Amino acid sequence: MVAEWLENRRAARQNWRAVIAALSYPLLTAALAATAFLVFAFMCTGTFKQMYEEFGLKLPALTSHFLWLCELSVNFLPATVGVLIVAAIAMRLFGGRVGWSWLMTNLPLVGTNWHWTGVAEMLRCLSLLVQRRVPLAESLRLTADGIGDAYVAQQCRLLADFVEQGTSLTMALVRLRTLPLSIVPLVRWGEQRDLLQEALRSAAEMIEGRLSVRTDALVQVLPPIIFLLVGGMIGSGIIAVFLPLISLIQGLS
Repeated sequence: MVAEWLENRRAARQNWRAVIAALSYPLLTAALAATAFLVFAFMCTGTFKQMYEEFGLKLPALTSHFLWLCELSVNFLPATVGVLIVAAIAMRLFGGRVGWSWLMTNLPLVGTNWHWTGVAEMLRCLSLLVQRRVPLAESLRLTADGIGDAYVAQQCRLLADFVEQGTSLTMALVRLRTLPLSIVPLVRWGEQRDLLQEALRSAAEMIEGRLSVRTDALVQVLPPIIFLLVGGMIGSGIIAVFLPLISLIQGLS
């Protein structure tokens, strides 16, 4: 049982590493592009704006919007980044592991993958305990103590409270509504036929299958979108900066 439990922990970490690997390259590209934009906004925008004003150029709408975006980034970005960092630190200090895990669960792109990884580990560990005839409420609490996702562990403890009050696991999942409701039919089938351990294992496999599909989709869809956005941003920035200069050169000639 200990060996299977450790294998579940390893599998959960491997699933999360696969998500990180899928996102690392496009996110690194986006971060480098954002860094280049911020360097230009902080170091070059003022020079170009002063030059345009000295020549008395009538700026195109694209150039005006680009300069406005650069000024907005310079004025508000440090404060925004500071607020986000303070909020994250406060969540970690005051919310603990549960608060941090809840924050990860609600992040765009990766939040669902994080949550499904924890849910799959929880279902497999709970299946191990149920298979060995540990009472369900105790199994839920032991599972909560042994999994890595603190938010999912908190939901396990709430499920254990419901079960101790005489509620079936199926109805406890429906009442809680914080875990994927797609596992409810499998859990109901397992409870009705006294095959809960098999139902929980099947539910874990279903969640892992969806996690794999979602990760593959991120790998296939996200990089082209990021590259198109980065290319469009770079191209628009170059055109916006040099379009007034082209008009000036044409006017002088």
